[in-house]
Amino acid sequence: MRPLALLGTEIHEPNSHWIIFMKSFHWNHKGFTLAEMAIVVLLGGIMLTMGIKVLTVTMQNTAITETKARQERIRTALIGFLRTNERLPCPDIAATPTGTAPGACNANPAQGYGVVPWTTLGISQNDALDGWGNFFTYRVANRRPAAVVKDWTTTPASTTTSYTIGELSHPSTALTINELNAAGAALTSTTTQAVVIIFSHGKNGFGAKTTKGTNIAPPPAANAGETTNNTATTATFVKRPYTDSSTAFNGPFDDIVDFMTPQDLLQPLINDGTQPDTAESETRIKQERIKTVLLGFLRTNGRLPCPDITAIPTGTAPVTCTATAAAGYGVIPWVTLGISRNDVLDGWGNYFTYKVANRRPAAVIKDWTTTPASTTTSYTIGELSHPSTAFTINELNTAGTAFKVPPLTTQAVVIILSQGKNGFGSINASGTTNAAPPATNAGEVTNNTAATTTFVRRPYTELATAFYGPFDDIVEFMIPQDLLQPLINDGTQPGTAESETRTRQERIKTALVGFLRTNGRLPCPDRAAVPTGTAPAACNANAAQGYGVVPWTTLGISRNDVLDGWGNFFTYKVANRQPGAIMKDWTTRTTPRSFTINELTTSTAALTINELNAAGTALVPTTTQAVAIILSQGKNGFGSINASGTTNANPPAANAGEVTNNTAATTTFVRRPYTELATAFNGPFDDIVEFMTPKDVLQPLINEGSLYDCKHYCATPAAGCSATNIPVGTATATCP
Repeated sequence: MRPLALLGTEIHEPNSHWIIFMKSFHWNHKGFTLAEMAIVVLLGGIMLTMGIKVLTVTMQNTAITETKARQERIRTALIGFLRTNERLPCPDIAATPTGTAPGACNANPAQGYGVVPWTTLGISQNDALDGWGNFFTYRVANRRPAAVVKDWTTTPASTTTSYTIGELSHPSTALTINELNAAGAALTSTTTQAVVIIFSHGKNGFGAKTTKGTNIAPPPAANAGETTNNTATTATFVKRPYTDSSTAFNGPFDDIVDFMTPQDLLQPLINDGTQPDTAESETRIKQERIKTVLLGFLRTNGRLPCPDITAIPTGTAPVTCTATAAAGYGVIPWVTLGISRNDVLDGWGNYFTYKVANRRPAAVIKDWTTTPASTTTSYTIGELSHPSTAFTINELNTAGTAFKVPPLTTQAVVIILSQGKNGFGSINASGTTNAAPPATNAGEVTNNTAATTTFVRRPYTELATAFYGPFDDIVEFMIPQDLLQPLINDGTQPGTAESETRTRQERIKTALVGFLRTNGRLPCPDRAAVPTGTAPAACNANAAQGYGVVPWTTLGISRNDVLDGWGNFFTYKVANRQPGAIMKDWTTRTTPRSFTINELTTSTAALTINELNAAGTALVPTTTQAVAIILSQGKNGFGSINASGTTNANPPAANAGEVTNNTAATTTFVRRPYTELATAFNGPFDDIVEFMTPKDVLQPLINEGSLYDCKHYCATPAAGCSATNIPVGTATATCP
């Protein structure tokens, strides 16, 4: 009796009706009748069958729950991997899975279809198994057409992300998920933007990889949905409710399909601040980063880099370029700038377009990207006040019906352009050029013209009827103020063109004193048509030969030191110290020297400096003893030689003071405050005139003992003083 009681209790305990029946049954304690035994066996069999079914359903539900929990765990691990590595891992496609992802894979073909790489993701092997103990299948997708061969699992040779935030708004050619329609009679596309598929082959396991490395038999042809999912190169997956029915649409199905869209992958990175929240914000953040890096390059190199114009960008700038032409329109040279490739891709994964400008008319061929043969900057602080022939930025007027007049700026030096969501005309991350904008997108067409000096900037619109057509370009630019003010703030660059000019004039004065100390004379001006910085051996200082460019090589200073704040060469003039007939001047070294200490007290026929009188209505001489003139022709540059070696236009006759200063044989120079007034006395004037008297030239030598403070050496005082001049640096016994 005990075994039967145990049988009734253990097997059928879940069924309360059976317990009641057993308790209420009238037992014959002398034994069972055959009828009684038959009833017991029959009822026991029924209850046993029911119990097994309940147990089976419970186990099935547990397997499904565990499968879905592990799919969630894998999703979390994939997001973490993406956060850290800026890509997704490749599937493990080893014959016997090890959990390790290969270094690279082509996501669309079979390489992108395998087992979840649990070791690479930092999760356990158990997490990569579904509720039936088989490996999940893991599939990753291209985010662009297959021809581009660019996918979420690839990190190119140059560091970059394999995705962009633009995935959120720019539909990609990826994986399609098909689900049953409402009638359950056909499949409908749920999404065409799935990036990741994590699916279990379900209870039947058809096609799944086991932990032993074997493959379970593929699904039969009748299981059409499972067959689709089990195809390694498929880009379409079926997701539908479980069914055992062979007559169901698409046949029996027990796969459990989970997928991740760009939103699923990127939103967590947006939420925690790892990733900007939109393609536009990503683009603008990178544009600001590029501006900062360009400033650093300018600070270090005295110029801006040329664009990378290779067919497939390498990130390296060519040595030279003509900035306003097509050679000045290309891709930001990330290697030259020392930033990553990812920094020069916009929020939609296309390269920014980079354009640099000439700062003077094209004929001068002088631009911000050029460092001349002699060390100098390719820019001048004068850019802040002297409008250059550069780029024009046109924006819509307030009505949105025409461009603003005047345009936003005609002084833009740098353009950093994203071709936006549609990417028309840009070079994509794979190095191929996207289709050009259609003619109806007139603003985008303008921006996509390599040799253009005009760029359009306006709000985003998809309206075909909008002024200048649809537009999604994001245009950022830098004017001279943007480029130079930071250099002024950190002391790299003097504050204004005028302060730069005056600083360099003082530097030249110091160099002239040093040359005099060493050579006993002043150098002649450089009179070459294209200045070389070398002074001729001799010159007649009062005549035109004594009027030219400061000879920087002869003085041992840089070419940049002899350019004023507007990038033009200083004019340099030296003077006779005796009447012209004597032909004795400060540039000639003879015995005696070209100067004597007498210069300090004896008025010589030299150069005259005229300044305005107190009323500002006439000129009065300031000095008639100037020995050297160091002249900047100022902001307008009239008459000066520019940095490219060509001579700027002469001052108009109305600028009478500037005309005087621009006369090679003059011995009179005008110095007065800056004015643009045509009605001012002597007309408009912006020359900055610095001069040196004999005292300026000789006193430093006296102070240091290189020249003694007496007029000449007296060999025999009783007989009077000889006319012999004291050699520089020679001591004297007496000084009368």
